[in-house]
Amino acid sequence: MKSPIAINDISVKFGDKAILDHLSYEFESGKIICLIGPSGAGKSTLLKIIAGVEEASRGTVSKTKDLTMNYLAQDTGLNSSRTIFAEMLSVFDSLRQMEKQLRQMELQMGELAGDELTALMKRYDALSEEFRMKNGFTYESEIKSVLNGFRFDDAMWEREISSLSGGQKTRLALAKMLLERPQLLILDEPTNGLDPAGIKQIRDLLRMLCTEYDITIIVSSHILSEIESIADTIGVINRGVLVQEIAMQEITERSLAYIELNVVDTRKASYVLSDKIGIDNFKIVEDRIIRIYDGNISVQELSKALALHDVEMTAIGTKSESLEEYFLKLTGGDVRC
Repeated sequence: MKSPIAINDISVKFGDKAILDHLSYEFESGKIICLIGPSGAGKSTLLKIIAGVEEASRGTVSKTKDLTMNYLAQDTGLNSSRTIFAEMLSVFDSLRQMEKQLRQMELQMGELAGDELTALMKRYDALSEEFRMKNGFTYESEIKSVLNGFRFDDAMWEREISSLSGGQKTRLALAKMLLERPQLLILDEPTNGLDPAGIKQIRDLLRMLCTEYDITIIVSSHILSEIESIADTIGVINRGVLVQEIAMQEITERSLAYIELNVVDTRKASYVLSDKIGIDNFKIVEDRIIRIYDGNISVQELSKALALHDVEMTAIGTKSESLEEYFLKLTGGDVRC
């Protein structure tokens, strides 16, 4: 499927400092693409350039013809003095104006005759058809359905948006964006400042928007565990450079399985592993924690061998690399997302 948007050799400089350095990437249609990287890596700057909010020092952004997109900046939700329902109605202002015209025409019909009436009926029929084609007869039902889907029940519809929490404002912003039917959503840290329940709600909503409405989503986040659960593709940016672009499924398949040991005496366990059992591919990651990357021995075999050499263990089990560990390897251990 054709990419809805692509960046071509994008660079940004502030003085002598390179914020983004020759980035090129095609964003796959109908997927959730997550950008991760250390603080100051250039994620937010890149999203602003893609959204057209800022300009690059060099390079271009290529978009498909008539691409519709919405952008939600970091630490922002929907801010308005309106009520929830009134704000959603504003999406359909052009339809409501069309509806008003139709009502005015209907009143005029009783005052006209002959050719004037015939001409008015012709205009009325054309406008009615356009109104129908744009779902003019169902937009209020659509608003109600979307609000309910985003967990705003009818008891909340007359609440002023200013009274909502940060998480509710973010959800409402996403609800409004859905009503606007964008092909592309650009979201900068949409879960910032939310509690675990709010983060889960946003995560579920993003997956729903992508799978049920075929909306392409570009999102940045510092919560790697959340990215791991929603991303189709990961883009790792470090020091202004796109270090890696990879499908989440490929990361999962590449994830190196290992056996993790919790031992009482790390020195003794290391000696037994290398000199007595013949395993050299292991790493001491913390005091009393050892990871063994030898696929030729099972947990049961290793446990038995260590017990025979009187190595005391408090835990043993198989694990695999998380996205966080993968990220740390790519960025040289910089965890300041």
